[in-house]
Amino acid sequence: ELIAGFLQKFKSLCVVVQCKDGKNDPMPFEKKVAGLYLRSLARASAAGWRGLHGLMIGLSSKEEHVQELYKALEHASDIKVLDVKAGIGRGRDFGAKMSKLIKDWRSITDLSLSHNRIEDSARVELFKHLTACISLEKLDLGYTCLLPQGAKALAEILTQLPVLKVLDIRGNKLKDEGATALGSSLQACVQLESLNICCNCIDDAGFRSLGSSLEHNTALTFLHFGGEQVEDSVSNPSFFEQAENSIGSEGAEAMGQALRKMTKLQSFNMQTCWLSPTTAWDPILMALQNCQHLRFLNLGRNYPRFTAENMRLLAETLPQCRALTHLILQGMVATEDTPGNLLPEALVQCPNLRTLDLHGNEMGVFPGVIEGFLAQASRLTNLDALHLGENMLGNGSVKKLCRVLPDMTSLRQLELSHNGIRSSGALELFKLLPRLTQICDLNLEENSVGNMAIEELANLVPRNTTLTSLNLCSNPISDSGATHLASALEHTLSLKILLVDECRIKSAGMEVLMASKEKVDTHIDIIDDPAYPPDDDTEDERRENEMDPVSIFNAAMGGALQQMPQFMQETLPHFLQANMPMMPNEMLDEEDEDDEGGEDASDGEQGPWMPFLPPMFGQMAGVNAAANPPEGGGAAGHLVMGPMGAFLMPPMAGMPPMGVGLPMTMNFDNMGHPDHSGSGSEDSRGSDSEEHSDGSQSGEDSETGMGNI
Repeated sequence: ELIAGFLQKFKSLCVVVQCKDGKNDPMPFEKKVAGLYLRSLARASAAGWRGLHGLMIGLSSKEEHVQELYKALEHASDIKVLDVKAGIGRGRDFGAKMSKLIKDWRSITDLSLSHNRIEDSARVELFKHLTACISLEKLDLGYTCLLPQGAKALAEILTQLPVLKVLDIRGNKLKDEGATALGSSLQACVQLESLNICCNCIDDAGFRSLGSSLEHNTALTFLHFGGEQVEDSVSNPSFFEQAENSIGSEGAEAMGQALRKMTKLQSFNMQTCWLSPTTAWDPILMALQNCQHLRFLNLGRNYPRFTAENMRLLAETLPQCRALTHLILQGMVATEDTPGNLLPEALVQCPNLRTLDLHGNEMGVFPGVIEGFLAQASRLTNLDALHLGENMLGNGSVKKLCRVLPDMTSLRQLELSHNGIRSSGALELFKLLPRLTQICDLNLEENSVGNMAIEELANLVPRNTTLTSLNLCSNPISDSGATHLASALEHTLSLKILLVDECRIKSAGMEVLMASKEKVDTHIDIIDDPAYPPDDDTEDERRENEMDPVSIFNAAMGGALQQMPQFMQETLPHFLQANMPMMPNEMLDEEDEDDEGGEDASDGEQGPWMPFLPPMFGQMAGVNAAANPPEGGGAAGHLVMGPMGAFLMPPMAGMPPMGVGLPMTMNFDNMGHPDHSGSGSEDSRGSDSEEHSDGSQSGEDSETGMGNI
């Protein structure tokens, strides 16, 4: 009653009722508070108050909340902004209720019903009433289960929304049928400035239709038709899943023609569009050269990656986009044939570039690519954020990066997660902190930064007055490292967020950290959920930082490297240098299994290397459990076996011929335990007549037709 009386004193008010971010379930007290506000709004509305001009609500569905919402909106005929996303409409009658309300909203300019299921029976009626909203400028129907039928119904009314500027219909599985229906209507929306059609299962035919229609939408400044993974929706979780768009040659040509005419375009996002063949990139990249006002460009995670020809065209395109501030090329730019200097030299010619995201490019595997980038990095003096996670940099590349970081005088955010950085490499980075007076956010998540480096970090952090966020998650930091961090917290002037979850910090270390947090005036968030087994951090860590990765592999695999083909002996060490730092301690010494009173070290998480490393070994070694060649010739495949399962792959250049077994058995399920890995002895070698426990033969003439392992 008090709040309702207070609200009635306002002639025009926008109310925000927000519980967390809409994806997480609110706490019980948050639900109570949200219900209180909604009841207050409903009571003020019932008392004749007409001052509610905006309502933004984001909380999980609760029946009494929904009913109070309807009551609050019942008399809100002058409302201009309504955003009821995040699952308010989980009930079956949401569309019908909203349809009755919307018909009286002549002044509404911004309507967002995203993440709410609009039932089929109410959709046509709802869209029909939308035509009365002649002032509507923004319409967000993302994740509302439109499907092709809904797209057709929407297409029928788009021409009657004369001032529509923003249309968001992402995540609705429109498919080609729905995209084609929308295409002819979109060209009538001459004032349209923003269009989001990502995650709709649209293929080449749909993009051909959209491209020919969008040629008329020359006012577009924001265009997003990527297909990254659809968000889970609380309204209908089973509906939402992978729904990428995919573009072929004809669709790309049509979209390229449309892009050429979008000279006002400022933001373009086509992440994960599965563009194929690679020549389909040509019309897209050439068209972007006309976008002189482009500020945001996301071409990341499209597979296959850019070829050398694609990279040359991209290098020609980027300097033409003089206004570019954000560039995202995740998982696109590094291949064996990529000239290392192309991209860096093009980036230097983008004077306004502030954010560069090269996450997931595995540049460390391709020496020419990483060397080319580092050679030009010092010239990127305007760069504000640099994302280099999942690039297999290792210690060597990180140390080279440290030489150029002082020259990047504007850099505030540096992301180096998942790079196999060990303590010695991290030490070089930490020693720079007093000189990096502009750095605010440093991310070293999921590396192998141990207590030795953390001790030095604790001494250096207080000398940096700008670092506000430090992410050390999933690193082998134990209680002794936590003690050093606690000491640093008590003397830091700027650090606000410290992330150490999934480290090896036990309760004693966390108590020390929390005690230090209480002593400082600034607010520090310390998050931890220990997932690693206890460790003895002195001798083990010293050995971990000193041992050569190739020696570790040989020790664990019984001298396997020397018994492999020559091409393997040349290739594998480069791979090990980039990836062995990510392996857990049990790879180093079989005695680690008995750490801490006999607790089995292998019972915990295997570490980030497990999903990737064994299949990679399998691809390089072939493992050579091969099927017999098909009749009439043709190449047979290799059976690649690992802890995640087994799969057949086609022959690779340099692989042993079919039916010729490697001179050892490699059991990747027991990797890291030398007594189980096979030593290359006669007992572990494949034989044409060796009999297994089930009576089967491992030779070429076995019933399964499999070759030697």
